[in-house]
Amino acid sequence: MSWLARSPEQLGAHIKHLRQQRGLSQSQPADLAATRQETVSIIERGHGRANISTPLALLPAPDAAPSLP
Repeated sequence: MSWLARSPEQLGAHIKHLRQQRGLSQSQPADLAATRQETVSIIERGHGRANISTPLALLPAPDAAPSLP
């Protein structure tokens, strides 16, 4: 699948879509990315100035399991 974000809002919407598709709360990927749930919320809404490594850490690997243990 090819996907390109052209704005923070598009990137946030994509991250939210992937998270919801996997049935995860905002806290679960936040824990994995070593950040707070509030940061995930801000990123998903396309607000704030997150360090680029934070949104990237929230994107699952292509072969990631659909849910957390």
